[in-house]
Amino acid sequence: RRDGLAGVHPYFYPPPFLLGAPIAHVPLTTAYRVWFWLDLVLSVVSVAFLAAAWGRGRPAVPWLLAIAFGGATAVANNHGMGQMNVLTLALVAGGLAADERDRQGLAGVLLGVACMAKMSPAFFVAWWMLRGRYKAVGAAVLTGVVLSVAAFAVVPWSVQWHFYTGVLPGFGSGDYNGLSVPIGLFGNHALADLYNILLPGDGRTLSPVARLLSTATLVGVLAVMGVAFRGPSDAVARSGQAAAVAVAMLIVPVYTYEHHLVWALPAAVVVVDAALSGRLGKGWLVLALACFFVVAFDLETLRALARAAGDPWTRVLAESKLWALIGLFAASLRLGASYARRPEGT
Repeated sequence: RRDGLAGVHPYFYPPPFLLGAPIAHVPLTTAYRVWFWLDLVLSVVSVAFLAAAWGRGRPAVPWLLAIAFGGATAVANNHGMGQMNVLTLALVAGGLAADERDRQGLAGVLLGVACMAKMSPAFFVAWWMLRGRYKAVGAAVLTGVVLSVAAFAVVPWSVQWHFYTGVLPGFGSGDYNGLSVPIGLFGNHALADLYNILLPGDGRTLSPVARLLSTATLVGVLAVMGVAFRGPSDAVARSGQAAAVAVAMLIVPVYTYEHHLVWALPAAVVVVDAALSGRLGKGWLVLALACFFVVAFDLETLRALARAAGDPWTRVLAESKLWALIGLFAASLRLGASYARRPEGT
């Protein structure tokens, strides 16, 4: 642009996120630096909340979380690009910690705020419904309503209605309110990218058949988790369930970029911990470590390796993080179902 700044992507976050619009009056360089350091603080907060949720009786969990968040390039990518994944992860992690202490109201409020900043944490609301955590679900929904009403100060009803009826439905095809980034961009780790390769559309939205497959994947993933997690569980199994939900948030959208992969780190942690403690077999340990290595691997280095390798290895390496996500999903799903029919304390 004439002012020397790069153009920005179209807005496709929930309307209450615009309550942060006054930040636009802060000079860009200052805002970037403040957000960068805030992201660093929120990374520590996320680790602390996840340790509080899952660390009781599992002394390795806090250390594994610190290693995972300190060693994954996705965390640095999130901070460098000024993304909001760590903010929403901190809110979700706080909600999980509160829920483990049966503070459902607080848990719901935190998750409700996360959902109004980024839609995908709504997967956790569905998980709570499956587990009968209705107070937490109600608090999350009420929080969303309150924030939406508060957003009327900056976003009229007509615009909010347009988002939920016009913009949001387009997410399933890759139409993110006019986002011009191609689906096939190197570094898109979503399963929809594979569908787009096999059944190409116009490059920025899925073809009708690919969209049907993507929708079927969403329904299938939710159904598999619903069946696997339907019974009683203990704290270790619940950590696996929450981790599986977080990874599912990465597999089923049309776009999953490097900075989104911070959501996959908890899955590697809980599976490694479960394997080290004997809850899962050592094969799951090998799988989780291998998947974490791939997820944490530097994207630019991976891109260079893919270019140098040539076909068919170029495509194999390009999709390697997707396969790692699928592996982490399978491992955390197994952990989440490990004691699904064994009540806690027995």
